[in-house]
Amino acid sequence: MKALQSKKIWLWILLVAITAIAVFQRKSDVHITATEAKQEVVVKERAAVFASSELTEVYRSDLYGFSLKFPGGLKTTFFQDGNTDIVAISDGATGLGVQIAITPFDEPDTNITAERVKKDIPDIIINDPQEVTLGSLGKGIAWIDGEGVNGRRQVWFAARGYLFQLTAPILFDATLKKMLNTWVFH
Repeated sequence: MKALQSKKIWLWILLVAITAIAVFQRKSDVHITATEAKQEVVVKERAAVFASSELTEVYRSDLYGFSLKFPGGLKTTFFQDGNTDIVAISDGATGLGVQIAITPFDEPDTNITAERVKKDIPDIIINDPQEVTLGSLGKGIAWIDGEGVNGRRQVWFAARGYLFQLTAPILFDATLKKMLNTWVFH
């Protein structure tokens, strides 16, 4: 009889322990979700600040012969990846900003279209394609890749023997459009 009661007590303790672990795990999951939700709110708020900000800073590339304006609070970084030069103009805290990849492009037709992109990258999904002209030279295409807040704005165009590929989170779209309106080739 004592052995049966002892087993019941151990089963009861085991059940309580499993329940406690499950409750603790659920609270941890809720905490992670709450933290992620707070971060998303911060990113959205910061995106709104950038969208309403004046473009007071200037990035100028003498190497590629262009300049554009961007909001204060963003930092510029330049690095190379193989034969691609990359300019990042971004907010380190939230990741908001734009990355400009610049690659040599020696094709005579510099008009980048959705069809042209799909020829090189057949599996690419191009949502809402729009023709763009940047400065006096850059003719290309803008589209959205991905969905919702995880989507990204892509802007690709060719000018002066280079392919420019701009990528930015969709939450940065309003700011990116303002920045692109200041793009000048010199």
